[in-house]
Amino acid sequence: MNVAPPQYIVLLIMDTVGAKHCSLYGYPRDTTPGLRRIAEEAMLYEHCFAPASWTLPSHASLFTGLYPSEHQCRVEDLVFQGNFYTLPEILQGMGYYTVGISSNYFISRLWRFNHGFNKYYDMDTIFNNDRYCNMRYNLKKMNKSQKTWQEVLFIIRNSFQQRYYQYPLLHLIDRIYRKMFGNCLNKSYHVTRLTFLLAKKIFKKMRNRQIFLFINVMEAHIKYNPPKKYRQRFADNRSMTSREALLYDQEIAFLDDQIYDFYTFLKKHHLDRDTMFIISSDHGEAFGEHGHSGHIFTVYNEVIHVPLLIKYPQEFGLSGRTPSLTQLHDLYATLLEVSGAPLPRPMSSISLLSPSRELVRVENIDLDIWRQNREKRSLPFEPYMQPCRALIDQDLFKLVEWQDGRLELYDLKTDFQESENLAQKPEMGARVEILKKMMENV
Repeated sequence: MNVAPPQYIVLLIMDTVGAKHCSLYGYPRDTTPGLRRIAEEAMLYEHCFAPASWTLPSHASLFTGLYPSEHQCRVEDLVFQGNFYTLPEILQGMGYYTVGISSNYFISRLWRFNHGFNKYYDMDTIFNNDRYCNMRYNLKKMNKSQKTWQEVLFIIRNSFQQRYYQYPLLHLIDRIYRKMFGNCLNKSYHVTRLTFLLAKKIFKKMRNRQIFLFINVMEAHIKYNPPKKYRQRFADNRSMTSREALLYDQEIAFLDDQIYDFYTFLKKHHLDRDTMFIISSDHGEAFGEHGHSGHIFTVYNEVIHVPLLIKYPQEFGLSGRTPSLTQLHDLYATLLEVSGAPLPRPMSSISLLSPSRELVRVENIDLDIWRQNREKRSLPFEPYMQPCRALIDQDLFKLVEWQDGRLELYDLKTDFQESENLAQKPEMGARVEILKKMMENV
Protein backbone atom coordinates (compact mmCIF):
# COMPACT_ATOMS: atom_id res chain seq x y z
CA MET A 1 0.00 0.00 0.00
CA ASN A 2 1.52 3.28 -1.15
CA VAL A 3 0.78 5.56 1.81
CA ALA A 4 2.96 7.53 4.19
CA PRO A 5 3.95 5.86 7.48
CA PRO A 6 1.62 6.73 10.35
CA GLN A 7 2.72 9.62 12.53
CA TYR A 8 1.65 7.69 15.62
CA ILE A 9 1.34 3.97 16.30
CA VAL A 10 -0.42 2.78 19.46
CA LEU A 11 -0.23 -0.95 20.21
CA LEU A 12 -2.47 -1.76 23.16
CA ILE A 13 -2.52 -5.26 24.64
CA MET A 14 -5.46 -5.95 26.96
CA ASP A 15 -3.77 -8.70 28.90
CA THR A 16 -5.95 -11.83 29.35
CA VAL A 17 -8.98 -10.45 27.47
CA GLY A 18 -10.46 -13.19 25.32
CA ALA A 19 -12.70 -12.42 22.36
CA LYS A 20 -15.31 -14.74 23.87
CA HIS A 21 -16.05 -12.19 26.63
CA CYS A 22 -16.19 -9.13 24.35
CA SER A 23 -19.66 -7.98 23.27
CA LEU A 24 -17.94 -6.74 20.12
CA TYR A 25 -17.64 -10.46 19.25
CA GLY A 26 -21.22 -11.35 20.22
CA TYR A 27 -20.93 -11.87 23.99
CA PRO A 28 -24.37 -11.29 25.59
CA ARG A 29 -23.11 -8.93 28.33
CA ASP A 30 -22.28 -5.54 26.85
CA THR A 31 -18.69 -5.53 28.07
CA THR A 32 -17.16 -3.50 25.22
CA PRO A 33 -19.44 -0.66 24.05
CA GLY A 34 -16.40 1.59 23.69
CA LEU A 35 -14.62 -0.84 21.40
CA ARG A 36 -17.83 -1.15 19.40
CA ARG A 37 -17.83 2.61 18.83
CA ILE A 38 -14.18 2.55 17.82
CA ALA A 39 -14.96 -0.35 15.46
CA GLU A 40 -17.30 1.92 13.50
CA GLU A 41 -14.17 3.65 12.22
CA ALA A 42 -11.83 0.66 12.27
CA MET A 43 -11.17 -2.82 10.91
CA LEU A 44 -12.34 -5.72 13.05
CA TYR A 45 -10.58 -9.05 12.58
CA GLU A 46 -13.03 -11.80 13.48
CA HIS A 47 -10.64 -14.75 13.54
CA CYS A 48 -7.47 -13.62 15.28
CA PHE A 49 -5.58 -16.16 17.37
CA ALA A 50 -2.69 -15.84 19.79
CA PRO A 51 0.44 -17.88 18.96
CA ALA A 52 0.59 -19.18 22.55
CA SER A 53 -1.67 -19.48 25.57
CA TRP A 54 0.17 -17.24 28.01
CA THR A 55 1.95 -13.92 28.28
CA LEU A 56 5.66 -14.46 27.78
CA PRO A 57 5.76 -16.52 24.54
CA SER A 58 2.83 -14.59 23.10
CA HIS A 59 4.52 -11.21 23.59
CA ALA A 60 7.84 -12.55 22.35
CA SER A 61 6.06 -13.63 19.16
CA LEU A 62 4.44 -10.20 18.88
CA PHE A 63 7.84 -8.49 19.16
CA THR A 64 9.68 -10.85 16.78
CA GLY A 65 7.07 -12.14 14.35
CA LEU A 66 8.09 -15.71 15.21
CA TYR A 67 6.35 -18.72 16.67
CA PRO A 68 7.37 -19.84 20.18
CA SER A 69 9.32 -22.79 18.78
CA GLU A 70 11.30 -20.31 16.68
CA HIS A 71 12.12 -17.59 19.21
CA GLN A 72 12.52 -20.13 22.07
CA CYS A 73 11.61 -17.54 24.67
CA ARG A 74 11.26 -19.40 27.95
CA VAL A 75 10.89 -18.40 31.57
CA GLU A 76 14.23 -19.95 32.51
CA ASP A 77 16.14 -18.61 29.51
CA LEU A 78 14.81 -15.46 27.90
CA VAL A 79 17.12 -14.97 24.94
CA PHE A 80 15.16 -13.33 22.14
CA GLN A 81 16.42 -9.78 22.69
CA GLY A 82 19.72 -9.37 20.94
CA ASN A 83 19.23 -12.47 18.80
CA PHE A 84 16.39 -11.08 16.69
CA TYR A 85 15.33 -7.68 15.41
CA THR A 86 12.50 -6.71 17.74
CA LEU A 87 9.56 -4.52 16.81
CA PRO A 88 10.41 -1.52 19.05
CA GLU A 89 14.05 -1.68 17.97
CA ILE A 90 13.05 -1.58 14.28
CA LEU A 91 10.57 1.26 14.73
CA GLN A 92 13.14 3.19 16.74
CA GLY A 93 15.52 2.80 13.80
CA MET A 94 12.79 4.13 11.48
CA GLY A 95 12.65 7.37 13.46
CA TYR A 96 9.87 6.66 15.96
CA TYR A 97 10.21 7.75 19.57
CA THR A 98 9.45 4.43 21.23
CA VAL A 99 7.69 4.26 24.60
CA GLY A 100 6.61 1.17 26.53
CA ILE A 101 4.15 1.14 29.44
CA SER A 102 3.64 -2.24 31.07
CA SER A 103 1.76 -3.51 34.11
CA ASN A 104 2.90 -7.10 33.53
CA TYR A 105 5.69 -8.65 35.59
CA PHE A 106 6.93 -10.63 32.59
CA ILE A 107 6.79 -7.72 30.13
CA SER A 108 9.31 -5.69 32.07
CA ARG A 109 12.96 -4.76 32.39
CA LEU A 110 13.56 -7.97 34.30
CA TRP A 111 12.80 -9.95 31.14
CA ARG A 112 14.50 -7.31 28.96
CA PHE A 113 11.36 -6.19 27.16
CA ASN A 114 12.60 -2.61 27.44
CA HIS A 115 15.06 -3.35 24.63
CA GLY A 116 14.51 -0.89 21.77
CA PHE A 117 12.45 1.61 23.75
CA ASN A 118 13.57 5.20 24.26
CA LYS A 119 11.51 5.23 27.45
CA TYR A 120 10.08 2.29 29.36
CA TYR A 121 7.70 2.39 32.32
CA ASP A 122 7.23 -0.60 34.63
CA MET A 123 3.98 0.47 36.27
CA ASP A 124 4.60 -1.32 39.57
CA THR A 125 7.27 1.25 40.50
CA ILE A 126 7.45 5.02 40.76
CA PHE A 127 11.19 5.09 39.91
CA ASN A 128 11.55 4.13 36.27
CA ASN A 129 15.29 4.20 35.74
CA ASP A 130 17.51 1.24 34.96
CA ARG A 131 19.70 1.50 38.03
CA TYR A 132 16.83 1.45 40.50
CA CYS A 133 14.91 -1.30 38.68
CA ASN A 134 17.99 -3.51 38.31
CA MET A 135 18.79 -3.12 42.01
CA ARG A 136 15.20 -3.93 42.97
CA TYR A 137 15.07 -7.02 40.78
CA ASN A 138 18.45 -8.30 41.98
CA LEU A 139 17.52 -7.85 45.63
CA LYS A 140 14.17 -9.51 45.04
CA LYS A 141 15.89 -12.60 43.62
CA MET A 142 18.42 -12.75 46.49
CA ASN A 143 16.13 -11.88 49.38
CA LYS A 144 14.20 -15.08 50.13
CA SER A 145 12.00 -15.71 53.20
CA GLN A 146 13.55 -13.13 55.48
CA LYS A 147 11.90 -11.40 58.40
CA THR A 148 11.25 -7.66 58.15
CA TRP A 149 14.29 -6.56 60.17
CA GLN A 150 16.51 -8.99 58.25
CA GLU A 151 15.18 -7.62 54.99
CA VAL A 152 15.97 -4.04 56.05
CA LEU A 153 19.54 -4.96 57.01
CA PHE A 154 19.90 -6.91 53.77
CA ILE A 155 18.80 -3.90 51.68
CA ILE A 156 21.06 -1.45 53.56
CA ARG A 157 24.09 -3.73 53.31
CA ASN A 158 23.65 -4.29 49.56
CA SER A 159 22.98 -0.60 48.95
CA PHE A 160 26.33 0.30 50.53
CA GLN A 161 28.09 -2.47 48.65
CA GLN A 162 26.73 -1.06 45.39
CA ARG A 163 27.35 2.55 46.50
CA TYR A 164 23.70 3.27 45.86
CA TYR A 165 23.21 5.04 49.18
CA GLN A 166 19.80 6.57 48.45
CA TYR A 167 18.28 3.21 47.51
CA PRO A 168 16.83 2.32 50.98
CA LEU A 169 14.82 5.57 51.03
CA LEU A 170 13.70 5.10 47.43
CA HIS A 171 12.75 1.52 48.25
CA LEU A 172 10.58 2.67 51.16
CA ILE A 173 8.83 5.32 49.05
CA ASP A 174 8.29 2.77 46.31
CA ARG A 175 6.76 0.23 48.67
CA ILE A 176 4.27 2.85 49.84
CA TYR A 177 3.47 3.69 46.21
CA ARG A 178 2.96 0.03 45.30
CA LYS A 179 0.67 -0.52 48.27
CA MET A 180 -1.48 2.49 47.39
CA PHE A 181 -1.36 2.74 43.59
CA GLY A 182 1.17 0.38 41.99
CA ASN A 183 -0.34 -3.03 42.74
CA CYS A 184 -0.75 -4.37 39.21
CA LEU A 185 -2.68 -7.47 40.25
CA ASN A 186 -4.77 -6.84 43.37
CA LYS A 187 -5.68 -3.21 42.61
CA SER A 188 -5.05 -3.03 38.90
CA TYR A 189 -7.63 -0.29 38.31
CA HIS A 190 -5.31 2.30 39.92
CA VAL A 191 -2.50 1.25 37.58
CA THR A 192 -4.83 1.20 34.57
CA ARG A 193 -5.94 4.79 35.22
CA LEU A 194 -2.32 5.90 35.70
CA THR A 195 -1.32 4.11 32.50
CA PHE A 196 -3.75 6.09 30.35
CA LEU A 197 -2.94 9.35 32.12
CA LEU A 198 0.70 8.72 31.30
CA ALA A 199 -0.16 7.88 27.69
CA LYS A 200 -1.99 11.20 27.35
CA LYS A 201 0.99 13.10 28.81
CA ILE A 202 3.31 11.41 26.32
CA PHE A 203 1.17 12.50 23.38
CA LYS A 204 0.84 16.05 24.67
CA LYS A 205 4.59 16.33 25.16
CA MET A 206 5.82 14.45 22.07
CA ARG A 207 3.07 15.09 19.52
CA ASN A 208 5.48 16.78 17.11
CA ARG A 209 7.50 13.56 16.79
CA GLN A 210 6.69 10.16 15.38
CA ILE A 211 5.57 8.02 18.32
CA PHE A 212 5.34 4.28 18.83
CA LEU A 213 3.52 3.59 22.08
CA PHE A 214 3.21 0.04 23.40
CA ILE A 215 0.85 -0.55 26.34
CA ASN A 216 0.19 -3.70 28.33
CA VAL A 217 -2.70 -3.39 30.79
CA MET A 218 -3.34 -6.11 33.40
CA GLU A 219 -6.89 -5.05 34.25
CA ALA A 220 -8.57 -8.32 33.32
CA HIS A 221 -5.91 -10.60 34.77
CA ILE A 222 -6.68 -12.51 37.93
CA LYS A 223 -7.10 -11.37 40.74
CA TYR A 224 -10.32 -9.75 39.58
CA ASN A 225 -11.00 -6.56 41.50
CA PRO A 226 -13.05 -4.06 39.47
CA PRO A 227 -13.70 -0.57 40.89
CA LYS A 228 -16.73 -0.39 43.17
CA LYS A 229 -18.96 1.44 40.68
CA TYR A 230 -18.46 -1.40 38.18
CA ARG A 231 -19.48 -4.12 40.62
CA GLN A 232 -23.13 -3.38 39.84
CA ARG A 233 -22.67 -3.89 36.12
CA PHE A 234 -24.62 -6.79 34.62
CA ALA A 235 -26.60 -7.20 37.87
CA ASP A 236 -29.63 -8.30 35.85
CA ASN A 237 -27.91 -11.45 34.56
CA ARG A 238 -25.59 -12.46 37.38
CA SER A 239 -26.59 -16.11 37.03
CA MET A 240 -25.33 -16.28 33.45
CA THR A 241 -21.82 -17.28 34.53
CA SER A 242 -19.79 -17.90 37.66
CA ARG A 243 -18.93 -15.14 40.12
CA GLU A 244 -15.35 -15.16 38.83
CA ALA A 245 -16.52 -14.71 35.25
CA LEU A 246 -18.83 -11.86 36.34
CA LEU A 247 -15.93 -10.03 38.01
CA TYR A 248 -13.85 -10.64 34.88
CA ASP A 249 -16.57 -9.10 32.72
CA GLN A 250 -16.76 -6.10 35.04
CA GLU A 251 -12.99 -5.67 34.74
CA ILE A 252 -13.30 -5.69 30.95
CA ALA A 253 -16.10 -3.12 31.10
CA PHE A 254 -13.92 -0.78 33.17
CA LEU A 255 -10.98 -1.26 30.81
CA ASP A 256 -13.25 -0.62 27.83
CA ASP A 257 -14.26 2.75 29.31
CA GLN A 258 -10.61 3.67 29.87
CA ILE A 259 -9.67 2.76 26.30
CA TYR A 260 -12.55 4.71 24.81
CA ASP A 261 -11.67 7.72 26.97
CA PHE A 262 -8.11 7.59 25.60
CA TYR A 263 -9.46 7.27 22.06
CA THR A 264 -11.69 10.32 22.51
CA PHE A 265 -8.63 12.18 23.85
CA LEU A 266 -6.83 11.47 20.56
CA LYS A 267 -9.85 12.69 18.60
CA LYS A 268 -10.23 15.81 20.74
CA HIS A 269 -6.61 16.78 20.06
CA HIS A 270 -6.91 15.92 16.33
CA LEU A 271 -4.37 13.11 16.65
CA ASP A 272 -6.59 10.23 15.52
CA ARG A 273 -6.32 10.91 11.78
CA ASP A 274 -2.59 10.18 11.81
CA THR A 275 -2.76 7.37 14.37
CA MET A 276 -2.70 3.63 13.77
CA PHE A 277 -4.49 2.43 16.90
CA ILE A 278 -4.20 -1.33 17.48
CA ILE A 279 -6.18 -3.08 20.23
CA SER A 280 -5.62 -6.76 20.91
CA SER A 281 -4.76 -9.30 23.62
CA ASP A 282 -2.05 -11.87 24.31
CA HIS A 283 -4.52 -14.62 25.31
CA GLY A 284 -7.94 -15.17 26.86
CA GLU A 285 -9.21 -16.91 29.97
CA ALA A 286 -11.13 -20.12 30.67
CA PHE A 287 -13.92 -20.42 33.24
CA GLY A 288 -14.51 -24.15 33.40
CA GLU A 289 -14.73 -24.79 29.66
CA HIS A 290 -13.15 -28.14 28.79
CA GLY A 291 -12.57 -28.70 32.50
CA HIS A 292 -10.04 -25.90 32.72
CA SER A 293 -9.85 -22.52 34.47
CA GLY A 294 -7.30 -19.79 33.78
CA HIS A 295 -4.96 -20.06 30.82
CA ILE A 296 -1.45 -21.43 30.11
CA PHE A 297 -2.25 -25.12 29.69
CA THR A 298 -4.68 -25.40 26.76
CA VAL A 299 -5.15 -24.17 23.21
CA TYR A 300 -8.95 -24.12 23.15
CA ASN A 301 -10.62 -21.05 21.70
CA GLU A 302 -11.60 -19.47 25.03
CA VAL A 303 -7.84 -19.09 25.59
CA ILE A 304 -6.39 -18.45 22.12
CA HIS A 305 -9.14 -16.52 20.29
CA VAL A 306 -8.31 -12.86 20.91
CA PRO A 307 -9.84 -9.56 19.81
CA LEU A 308 -8.06 -7.55 17.14
CA LEU A 309 -9.27 -4.09 16.21
CA ILE A 310 -7.22 -1.64 14.17
CA LYS A 311 -8.17 1.95 13.54
CA TYR A 312 -5.98 2.82 10.54
CA PRO A 313 -5.07 6.39 9.54
CA GLN A 314 -7.64 7.90 7.20
CA GLU A 315 -5.57 7.58 4.02
CA PHE A 316 -5.43 3.79 4.42
CA GLY A 317 -9.16 3.61 3.74
CA LEU A 318 -9.55 0.40 5.78
CA SER A 319 -12.60 -0.28 7.93
CA GLY A 320 -15.29 -2.91 8.38
CA ARG A 321 -15.01 -6.58 9.36
CA THR A 322 -12.97 -9.43 7.92
CA PRO A 323 -13.29 -13.17 8.60
CA SER A 324 -9.73 -13.81 7.37
CA LEU A 325 -7.43 -15.87 9.54
CA THR A 326 -4.96 -13.70 11.45
CA GLN A 327 -2.54 -14.12 14.35
CA LEU A 328 -1.32 -11.67 16.94
CA HIS A 329 2.25 -11.75 15.63
CA ASP A 330 1.06 -10.74 12.14
CA LEU A 331 1.25 -7.24 13.60
CA TYR A 332 5.05 -7.53 13.35
CA ALA A 333 5.05 -7.80 9.54
CA THR A 334 2.21 -5.28 9.31
CA LEU A 335 4.07 -2.59 11.26
CA LEU A 336 7.27 -3.23 9.34
CA GLU A 337 5.32 -2.69 6.14
CA VAL A 338 3.49 0.48 7.19
CA SER A 339 6.67 2.01 8.63
CA GLY A 340 8.66 1.25 5.48
CA ALA A 341 11.28 -0.79 7.36
CA PRO A 342 13.71 -2.32 4.79
CA LEU A 343 13.91 -5.68 6.56
CA PRO A 344 12.66 -9.09 5.42
CA ARG A 345 9.54 -10.35 7.13
CA PRO A 346 9.73 -13.80 8.73
CA MET A 347 7.55 -16.37 7.00
CA SER A 348 5.67 -16.89 10.26
CA SER A 349 4.35 -13.30 10.26
CA ILE A 350 2.03 -12.20 7.45
CA SER A 351 1.15 -8.55 6.96
CA LEU A 352 -2.51 -7.74 7.40
CA LEU A 353 -2.20 -5.63 4.26
CA SER A 354 -1.33 -8.76 2.24
CA PRO A 355 -3.48 -11.73 1.23
CA SER A 356 -4.65 -13.56 4.34
CA ARG A 357 -2.75 -16.45 5.89
CA GLU A 358 -3.73 -20.01 5.03
CA LEU A 359 -2.99 -21.56 8.42
CA VAL A 360 -2.99 -20.57 12.07
CA ARG A 361 -0.52 -22.32 14.33
CA VAL A 362 -0.59 -22.24 18.14
CA GLU A 363 2.15 -23.72 20.32
CA ASN A 364 2.05 -24.47 24.03
CA ILE A 365 5.53 -25.77 24.82
CA ASP A 366 7.01 -23.97 27.85
CA LEU A 367 5.10 -25.49 30.78
CA ASP A 368 7.79 -26.82 33.14
CA ILE A 369 7.74 -23.89 35.56
CA TRP A 370 3.95 -24.07 35.90
CA ARG A 371 4.08 -27.83 36.54
CA GLN A 372 6.74 -27.22 39.19
CA ASN A 373 4.56 -24.56 40.84
CA ARG A 374 1.72 -27.06 41.12
CA GLU A 375 4.07 -29.66 42.58
CA LYS A 376 5.23 -27.22 45.27
CA ARG A 377 1.60 -26.55 46.24
CA SER A 378 0.72 -30.28 46.11
CA LEU A 379 -1.90 -29.62 43.44
CA PRO A 380 -2.99 -32.50 41.20
CA PHE A 381 -2.10 -32.82 37.54
CA GLU A 382 -4.85 -32.96 34.94
CA PRO A 383 -4.68 -34.64 31.49
CA TYR A 384 -4.44 -31.23 29.80
CA MET A 385 -1.32 -30.18 31.75
CA GLN A 386 1.13 -31.17 29.03
CA PRO A 387 2.59 -29.56 25.90
CA CYS A 388 0.18 -29.29 23.01
CA ARG A 389 -0.27 -27.47 19.73
CA ALA A 390 -3.06 -26.61 17.33
CA LEU A 391 -3.53 -25.89 13.64
CA ILE A 392 -6.48 -24.10 11.99
CA ASP A 393 -6.98 -24.07 8.23
CA GLN A 394 -8.94 -21.69 6.03
CA ASP A 395 -11.99 -23.97 6.19
CA LEU A 396 -11.89 -23.37 9.97
CA PHE A 397 -11.10 -26.97 10.83
CA LYS A 398 -8.94 -27.11 13.93
CA LEU A 399 -6.64 -29.97 14.92
CA VAL A 400 -5.32 -30.18 18.49
CA GLU A 401 -2.38 -32.48 19.18
CA TRP A 402 -1.26 -33.36 22.71
CA GLN A 403 2.18 -34.59 23.71
CA ASP A 404 0.76 -38.01 24.62
CA GLY A 405 -0.51 -38.44 21.06
CA ARG A 406 -4.18 -37.59 21.57
CA LEU A 407 -5.83 -35.79 18.67
CA GLU A 408 -8.92 -33.59 18.62
CA LEU A 409 -10.64 -32.17 15.55
CA TYR A 410 -13.25 -29.41 15.56
CA ASP A 411 -15.26 -27.71 12.82
CA LEU A 412 -15.18 -24.10 14.01
CA LYS A 413 -17.74 -23.01 11.41
CA THR A 414 -20.47 -24.87 13.28
CA ASP A 415 -18.81 -25.54 16.64
CA PHE A 416 -16.62 -22.61 17.67
CA GLN A 417 -17.00 -23.65 21.33
CA GLU A 418 -15.29 -26.98 20.48
CA SER A 419 -17.90 -29.20 22.07
CA GLU A 420 -17.76 -32.14 19.60
CA ASN A 421 -14.47 -33.89 18.86
CA LEU A 422 -14.64 -35.18 15.27
CA ALA A 423 -11.20 -36.84 15.21
CA GLN A 424 -12.57 -40.40 15.50
CA LYS A 425 -15.29 -40.06 12.89
CA PRO A 426 -14.39 -42.19 9.82
CA GLU A 427 -15.38 -39.48 7.36
CA MET A 428 -12.88 -37.11 9.01
CA GLY A 429 -9.88 -39.46 8.73
CA ALA A 430 -8.50 -37.82 5.60
CA ARG A 431 -8.92 -34.33 7.08
CA VAL A 432 -7.05 -35.36 10.23
CA GLU A 433 -4.15 -36.82 8.23
CA ILE A 434 -3.86 -33.70 6.04
CA LEU A 435 -3.80 -31.40 9.05
CA LYS A 436 -1.26 -33.64 10.84
CA LYS A 437 1.09 -33.39 7.87
CA MET A 438 0.57 -29.64 7.69
CA MET A 439 1.37 -29.36 11.38
CA GLU A 440 4.66 -31.17 10.90
CA ASN A 441 5.64 -29.05 7.88
CA VAL A 442 4.63 -25.59 9.10
